[in-house]
Amino acid sequence: MANKPEKQTPPAFRYAFCAMTLFLAFAGVYAIVPRFISQLYYTKARRLQKDKRLDLALNSYQKAVSYQQRNNMARKGLAEVLLNTGIIQNSAQEGFYYAQNAKDEYVRASFYNPIDAEIAYGLAGAENRLELLYQTLHPKEKNTPYDALPYFEKAIRLRPNSITFHYAMARYLYRRGNSEALLKTVRAMARMYPPIYNYLKKEPLWSFKVRESVKSGLLDAIHQHPSTASAHQIIALLLEEDKEWDNAISQYQKALEFKEHDISAEDYLNLGRLFLESNQIKDAQLNFIKGLYVSPSVEKTFSAIGSIFKAANHMDDYYAFYQETTARFLLSPEMQITSARFFIDLKQYRRAQRILEGINRQNPDARAYYWLARVSEIEKDFDAMELQIQKATVLDPSNMKYRQMFYGLLRRLGKLDTAEREIDLMIQHSDTPSPQLYDQRAKLRQHRKDYAGAVEDWKSAIDLSPKNAVFYADVAEAYIKMGNLPQALKYYQQAVQLDPGNQGYAGNYKKLKGESS
Repeated sequence: MANKPEKQTPPAFRYAFCAMTLFLAFAGVYAIVPRFISQLYYTKARRLQKDKRLDLALNSYQKAVSYQQRNNMARKGLAEVLLNTGIIQNSAQEGFYYAQNAKDEYVRASFYNPIDAEIAYGLAGAENRLELLYQTLHPKEKNTPYDALPYFEKAIRLRPNSITFHYAMARYLYRRGNSEALLKTVRAMARMYPPIYNYLKKEPLWSFKVRESVKSGLLDAIHQHPSTASAHQIIALLLEEDKEWDNAISQYQKALEFKEHDISAEDYLNLGRLFLESNQIKDAQLNFIKGLYVSPSVEKTFSAIGSIFKAANHMDDYYAFYQETTARFLLSPEMQITSARFFIDLKQYRRAQRILEGINRQNPDARAYYWLARVSEIEKDFDAMELQIQKATVLDPSNMKYRQMFYGLLRRLGKLDTAEREIDLMIQHSDTPSPQLYDQRAKLRQHRKDYAGAVEDWKSAIDLSPKNAVFYADVAEAYIKMGNLPQALKYYQQAVQLDPGNQGYAGNYKKLKGESS
């Protein structure tokens, strides 16, 4: 049986099919390629914009838009760069030109995507800029043809919970003097994000009415979301400003209820401070002690508590608190010294001394002896001061502050032999050679008429600080006392060279030169 012949596809049909396939492929590529190129230029422009190379970014955005008219991301970027370029222009006219072009780009972007909140917000920014520049260019015009408010309102309608949009509109409303809308806006902001209070209170727009609107917004937040800890906390701050202590305490306690096991030392200290201000001393102390128990840095927290008592002028209560904490905690010497310093600042010297002496009974401490010496100095008990500061130098021999205090006291008391031995030790224990220490010892030796020793020390000071004219003049004066006029003339000449404007040096040099000749 013969095979049935295969049916042949007509050549014309095959050619047509191939042509159609090629046409569709070309059409697809033709549609995709411009979008691809536009995206490449957009990516490049974003990188240039981030690097603040605005001129190059502007060029790349324009190319991105030319390849794809509907590339809204590129149009937004182009508008941003135009607006920022206008801001850095030297003239208002140039700035206005760029702001107008930025607005035009935002309008085109809005045409392609009318529900993009970022575009509406950008348009508000451009319109706001045009308003300001128009007033600069036309100072006699009372009215401006520009109004950014509708664009701000549209942006907020599209993204009603944006704090950024609300914040910008609040500033705009304040500048335009629209008080009613401003108060409504800040109330909405406080309701949405209670911590906004911390930012608004630093703004020029802050006023009593704005404060009350913020408070109303916080109450709205509490009503809608009773577990909003931050709203309770900020309400407490506002009530504290009004000195409504009991209400402030109540709100702060509610805020802490929602923190449960996450209450920090700072939280307890804030609550304790409110109790202290309302003279509820026992509750204040209880919260301060709780703060110490949970604190990661007990010494830092203990110091902060002392500052709170001091600021509230409750130092009698602080001493009772100090005794209570001593019974509950093993206080470090640093914490006890901190307490003593608070009492010294308030001139309650007996309490400070009892604390410092208690430290030294347990374990002698250089810092405690130093502060005891400071108290003795205030009370002009120099015998006690000498013993105390000497003990501080023995316990901490490398502490220059203690040694300087001891040296100064010895000189004041006229104990010059001991003073010189002390400054010898200061030079010995100094981490780095100090021209000032050699200068101090030289002056002491000069006072004791040890001119040769003084010259030796001032020369050591010159080695360390060769451009200090004073040291050369001091050496010259010592040589005069020793009757060595040639050396005195030599050192005064160097002093004059280093400080030619010093008339004293010049006069002494001239006088010596005359005597030598």
